[in-house]
Amino acid sequence: LGAVSHRYQFDGAAVSLVTHDGGRVLPRHAHSASSLTVVLGGEYGEDIEGRYRVVPPMDAALKPAGILHSNKFGRRGALCLLFELQATTIESLVGASAALEVPRTVSSGPASTSAIELALELRRERLEPLAIESLTAECLSFVARQADLDQSDGSASWLSRIRDVLHDPHT
Repeated sequence: LGAVSHRYQFDGAAVSLVTHDGGRVLPRHAHSASSLTVVLGGEYGEDIEGRYRVVPPMDAALKPAGILHSNKFGRRGALCLLFELQATTIESLVGASAALEVPRTVSSGPASTSAIELALELRRERLEPLAIESLTAECLSFVARQADLDQSDGSASWLSRIRDVLHDPHT
């Protein structure tokens, strides 16, 4: 759907560096694998079930497999790091699997550094599988942690743990 300049595939997963032209609109479509798109630069937006969301640079969009969506790219286009994860891979990623159950946008936070390192690694003339696979795992773990926002009060689950520590008279 975009121009893939670099791609690495491994055991139930793939990571690609993808460039999208400015002003491009992709009609409704779905992917057979769950995906995580980290926007490295440019303007990226997607419409899922009538809800449009903009994903700014260094943030990430998570989508389970089979979710119908359309994409829109701003006049500058977008450079994205696309992770595609098969169901068996997701099930083996304890913690990350829950993050990929519903579409969401997350601030990639610390994952942005790993995503940049991964993009640079993908561009190397000689790929180092261990580096690519470990940076992929690192990105997914950071994003899964950041996606942990589904508390009943709308706050992150880590926030409730911090509140517990702050209010514990023994700490």
